[in-house]
This record gives sequence, structure tokens and C-alpha cells, in this order.
Amino acid sequence: MTARTWLVTGCSRGLGRAHAAAIVASGDCLVATARDASSLDDLVAAAPERVRAVALDVVSPTQTAAAVDVALSAFGRIDVIVANAAIADYAPFEEMPVEHFELHLATNLGGAVHLTRAVLPVMRAQGSGHLIYISTVAGRRAVGAGLVAYATSKHAVEGFSESLRWEVEPFGIEVCVVEPVAERAGVSPPGRGVAAGGSGGLSVVVTALLHRPGPIGR
Repeated sequence: MTARTWLVTGCSRGLGRAHAAAIVASGDCLVATARDASSLDDLVAAAPERVRAVALDVVSPTQTAAAVDVALSAFGRIDVIVANAAIADYAPFEEMPVEHFELHLATNLGGAVHLTRAVLPVMRAQGSGHLIYISTVAGRRAVGAGLVAYATSKHAVEGFSESLRWEVEPFGIEVCVVEPVAERAGVSPPGRGVAAGGSGGLSVVVTALLHRPGPIGR
């Protein structure tokens, strides 16, 4: 089976780390990103010929495009992206500084948007690809007080991805939203890095793709 190439954001810990480790173990190629690329040294050491670590703050379109370029230079294609990086500030809406609210949108939604914009021309040219967006049950319904900014951003991710599906399916590109429960998708508060955390369990869709033979897409 030909090795596929994955680009995963927020790989320093939690779901992102678990996904990255599983991809490396599967024999596929991986571009793993985190704000501190040194936190990914062990992934690179495990399979230096198949893994690249890239420093990425997902709010930056320039850094995001550079990560895509690394994947293409190293492996020649991108088969799957996992937009995993996220932040969460647990605070009542009235007490949350405006800049923190806006940072949730810039990171949780903007990060997914920038990555998608950078990778779509690649996947369209390939005629295949898979876009995976890590959301949460809070992206579908309210789950409690103190999560207004986080839930708002994740609802936006789901609206973005569900609408995007109509545009990209004709090009053989599949879209999937993953909604882990809170304890599996615990995330960092602002100022502590942009990376999904939690128990580190693999999402079902990534597990399924790792076991799917051949190219991902049509």
C-alpha cells in the first residue's frame, strides 16, 4: 500500500498527539505541527524519513501555507488534513475580554479556514483528499455556562465544514467533522498554546482512515 501523507495541527498533546502517533505507527507520512516544534522531536525520531515537524501558530495564514509547502516538498502530496488545534477559555461571557473572544474565533475557526484554503488547490489537482475537522459536542448544542466563546467558534467550524462539503465533493474531496465529548477534546486556554488535549483517545474517523487501503478520496 502506498504511504499517504497527513497534515495534523495541534500535535503537542491530546488528540493531536494520539492521531500523530497512530499515523506514524501505520507507516504513513506525517507533517505534524505545534507552536513549539521541539515538542514533536520524538515523533520525528521515530520515523525521520516519514515525519516532518513544523512550528505553526494556526492564526497565521503565512505559517499555514508554509506547513503545506513542507508537506509537498517532502512527500509530494497531501491526502488528509486534521484541523485539530484549538483553545478554550472557561469564563462567563460578560467577564471575558474581547480579545480572548476574538482569539477563539481566530484560532478555532480561522485555523481551520487557513489550512483549508492552503490545501484545497493541492487536493483538487490530485482529484482526492480528506478534510477532517475536530469539533466537539459543544459545536452542535450548548453544554453549559462559561463556554460561550468556545461553543460559538465550534458551531462556526461545523457550519463552515458542512457548507464546504457541497463545494468540494465534485472534486473527490471528502469532509468529516468529529465531535468528541469534552473529556476527550479538552483544549488549551489562551496563552498556553494552541493544541487539543484530553485523554488522547483516537477519533473513530481517523482510526477508520488509517485502516482504509489505498488513496483517500474517490
